[in-house]
Amino acid sequence: MYSILNSIRNRMHSQCPLCLLDARGGRLCVGCLADATADRKGIERCLQCASWLAKHDKSMRCQTCMDNPPIFARAVCAFDYGFPMDMLINGFKEQGKLAYAEMFASMLCGSMKESSGEMFDVDFLIPVPAGVSSLLRRGFNPAGEIARALASLTGIRLSRNWLFRDRHALPQKTMTLAQRRQSVEGLYRCDRRLPPVWVGLVDDVMTTGSTLNACAQALIDAGVQGVVALVVARTPQVWQNDGYVSRHTGSA
Repeated sequence: MYSILNSIRNRMHSQCPLCLLDARGGRLCVGCLADATADRKGIERCLQCASWLAKHDKSMRCQTCMDNPPIFARAVCAFDYGFPMDMLINGFKEQGKLAYAEMFASMLCGSMKESSGEMFDVDFLIPVPAGVSSLLRRGFNPAGEIARALASLTGIRLSRNWLFRDRHALPQKTMTLAQRRQSVEGLYRCDRRLPPVWVGLVDDVMTTGSTLNACAQALIDAGVQGVVALVVARTPQVWQNDGYVSRHTGSA
């Protein structure tokens, strides 16, 4: 469901934020959009956590999700976190380029439509809450801006007061997978009994899924029927012998 504002924006000429060629509405040009989303057709992803799967894997779920399933039922991403899209993510989060939220939401909306035959209907969108220090430093919640834009594009209701962050937590950049999971345990809360609906939990980047899992647990405990993780970027993962190694350490 496109608002009048979205319709007007889509007709406005602009420069592609990557190549500076002609584009519309502050979004990527046709070529850059094709490059950024090329993996949708070339890479199989785990239905539950959206990580890469081996081509011969017919289970459609990675071994990690089969051994230790996340609380959220599905994960949908717009693109992988890597060059050059990581520059746009960083520009959005660290330089306050809020207009990128519309672009990211549009790309995520495309992934949701492509996955619609395999995913549950989502009744509400809920952004992952930001910490106080992050809000003071940036002046906004990246997940909240993306969720707002996604609600405008899809017509799905947005709820900003269902999920809260309970305390300060240390940055996860240098933490191992186990430490990340421990750091977010009990970090999020719901202050009310929630209806038995499916919710889309929105975030900018998913690395280990620890934050999304903690949020999903709080929502499930409060009464929602199920949670689908909706993330703009999914960090590619490399699994080695006994540990997790991420190509990006700036998100949860």
